[in-house]
Amino acid sequence: MFDNKEKNIHKNHRKRLLDTVYKSGLENVSDIVALEFVLNYLIPRKDTNPLAHRLIEEFGNFSAVFDADVERLEKIDGLGERSAKLLTLLPQVFYRYKFEKLANKKYLKSRGDILDFYLALYYNKSKEEFYITCLDTKNRIIANKKISQGDMNSLKIDKKELSKLMINSGASKVILSHCHPDGVCQPSCEDISSTKCIIDIANMLGIAFVDHIIVGIDGCYSYARLDKIKDISRY
Repeated sequence: MFDNKEKNIHKNHRKRLLDTVYKSGLENVSDIVALEFVLNYLIPRKDTNPLAHRLIEEFGNFSAVFDADVERLEKIDGLGERSAKLLTLLPQVFYRYKFEKLANKKYLKSRGDILDFYLALYYNKSKEEFYITCLDTKNRIIANKKISQGDMNSLKIDKKELSKLMINSGASKVILSHCHPDGVCQPSCEDISSTKCIIDIANMLGIAFVDHIIVGIDGCYSYARLDKIKDISRY
């Protein structure tokens, strides 16, 4: 009898929590309430409010919980290996949703579109990655290819392969981009050198070089916005 009563109270609490979050929006509730709401679906047969409190106390805020290492999460009383892994996978769900939503638009028509696209592309990356994005005359994305991964110092640009990609895609414009996962978005000497190389390839093919976007922990750096492309072309 007592168990059934407890289950009903627990069930009603979850319904009230769902209604609260649905009505207010996840961004308008406290970190504890937001995290408890998520935990309810990861751990369906347990009161997750105390666990939400422990997690916020340990990691500081809502987003820090999802960014935490699995090993640290597993040590939190009441979480366990399965739930810890699920928590760390949730940001990837959000990333995939946001990136595919942006990619499905297929057009980069404004500065905001460009920055949103690359912030989503490089979200939560642990290593430097380098992409070439090919656009048609209407700024529609017709190719977005990773050209390298690792350290900029070890980046080797295959001019022949890049030329083939630009030609085969029918590109009218190209954007170079890469990320600094653990650093600021300010360009290095190697960044400037790689930019010059790809500008030269694009110019040789009669393709407009639109920008080089660098995504760092402090935001985005745009060569075009700072009017650096003309300077680099003169080197």
